[in-house]
Amino acid sequence: MEHLWCHVQVFDRDGVFKFHFGACGKHDGQLLYPNRVAVCRVTGDIVVTERSPTHQVYYRLDLFTVDMNFLLVFMTYAHQVPLCCLV
Repeated sequence: MEHLWCHVQVFDRDGVFKFHFGACGKHDGQLLYPNRVAVCRVTGDIVVTERSPTHQVYYRLDLFTVDMNFLLVFMTYAHQVPLCCLV
């Protein structure tokens, strides 16, 4: 993940760059502060977590399809952080 570029880079198993997805912004399908990625083993959907640089403003989960199409977003403000999230 590239915090400065606001996108997720994808590499193959040998570490060779394949492509990247995401654009910089706060709207659906855009990323601002990506910091973690998870892939659903069943569907291949991609979850990208974001949080503000101060960790005091918001936390966000962006869900993309296996084809990198935006599906939905979950967002909460720092004072409302959930105890857990199952993906």
